[in-house]
Amino acid sequence: PKTVVMPLAEDPSMLQTFLRSEECHAWKGVEVSQAATYLGYCIGPDSIGKNWEKASKKYNHRCRQWANLNLGHHLQSRYYKIFCFSVLGFLLQLSEPPSELLKLETAQLRNFNRGPGNWILPKDFFCAKSWVDSPSAFPSIEVVSMVSKLRVQHSLETTMKLVDFERMHYICSYV
Repeated sequence: PKTVVMPLAEDPSMLQTFLRSEECHAWKGVEVSQAATYLGYCIGPDSIGKNWEKASKKYNHRCRQWANLNLGHHLQSRYYKIFCFSVLGFLLQLSEPPSELLKLETAQLRNFNRGPGNWILPKDFFCAKSWVDSPSAFPSIEVVSMVSKLRVQHSLETTMKLVDFERMHYICSYV
């Protein structure tokens, strides 16, 4: 269904019963749930942990597809950024990545750069550009998440300052 009613009460069954009654025949097709997706982001009381399920699966699937090309560090890191990491971009701005995703990231980065045993640490992937003068490096989910949130916060603060300025201009023009 296109519309989801999300009751914020402890017991949503009363609302569900009411919406299914004869008095509310227009609302019979509406879904009643404690979690729903809005613009790709899961909201509601039962949404905790659900935001990353779909994105993690898609990230894992894409990494498995692209890791087997064996094109070398430079091209592999570019393909990773474009086809795998980009799946996580929207959610990284809004919520903390779960520890399972960070573990998955380490495993997938090792798939992109195969070698014997524990030949490389995750931070080596992220710092390759500055440490070994590589043309590119793999982005870190944790770092990009932190930077994205700072950028969103800065954008909101700037927008609020503009709104305040416009409001003051509006008020002062009538004085």
